Amino acid sequence: RRPVDLHRGRPVSILVGTPRYVDPAADLREATAGHGACLQGMVDVLQRRPVHQPAPGEHAPWHPAHLGGWAPDAAHARTLESVPVSALAPSWPPGVHETSVG
Repeated sequence: RRPVDLHRGRPVSILVGTPRYVDPAADLREATAGHGACLQGMVDVLQRRPVHQPAPGEHAPWHPAHLGGWAPDAAHARTLESVPVSALAPSWPPGVHETSVG
């Protein structure tokens, strides 16, 4: 595979959410799913900003298809990933969970 050509001058945004804590007695799968949903919500917020939208007609392999880019959707991306069998599968696909960012 050919590396993605990242051009200089692309904006970079950083979003810092409120601290999240997990009670030691909490179910770790539920806590992991909650963290994943929160992080995906933060990524969605950033990717929807106009400054990060690809220009009309621009081939945008970094930008999600559900937001007008060329990156694979979640189902296709899973076929491309190498995930250990013991890993917890994501339960928070993009666009499904809209979370507020604190």
